[in-house]
Amino acid sequence: GSAAGGDTHVESIPQRRSLGAAMGIADVDDSASIRTEGEGDAEVDPLRPLAGMHFIAVDDEALNRRVVARMFQSLGATVETLSDGDEVVPHLRALHPHVLAAGGSAGGTAAVAGAAGSSGRLDGIVLDNSMHRMSGLACCKLLRREHGVATRIVLASGATHSDAEEAPFLDAGFDAVLRKPFDAAQLARAVVARPAAVVVGGTHVHGGSGPS
Repeated sequence: GSAAGGDTHVESIPQRRSLGAAMGIADVDDSASIRTEGEGDAEVDPLRPLAGMHFIAVDDEALNRRVVARMFQSLGATVETLSDGDEVVPHLRALHPHVLAAGGSAGGTAAVAGAAGSSGRLDGIVLDNSMHRMSGLACCKLLRREHGVATRIVLASGATHSDAEEAPFLDAGFDAVLRKPFDAAQLARAVVARPAAVVVGGTHVHGGSGPS
């Protein structure tokens, strides 16, 4: 797929209602049951269940990056998008060094959607698996085993796997497998779900134009 390039830029935040209408994303009213870690039984805003949270989404398809960024925005989160797995570690060194156990030189560029700057906060990383230079699986292994990253990492998989076939991804360090295509509510559940090693099914809206 095509890869994003150029300098870091900030996208404007569309209104929740107009975004849903434009993209065909399912309503997330049922996401009131979503809890973020440490909140116990406290309920969150059903329309913005990820408010105040920040994520990185990695996909080599520009359309997929835009769709996922808008999903995160519709859920109240901010998100940085990268175009391949080999960009993740340099990007973390540059903007989120606190999540790395091992140091290194800074580098990498990203598109930041939803807000200008993240103040270093990082609540999770969503990785596409099939990318040109480094797969999501290889990236996750690198982050977990060589850099000691403890941040939640979710695999966005375009293939239909059985539970047994997904086991290697979970063993490699993914906290959840999010099956494409998916909607905004499923994305929200995947990036905050506890305990780890859950699989989120993929019923999608919008005629298959979401991540694939």
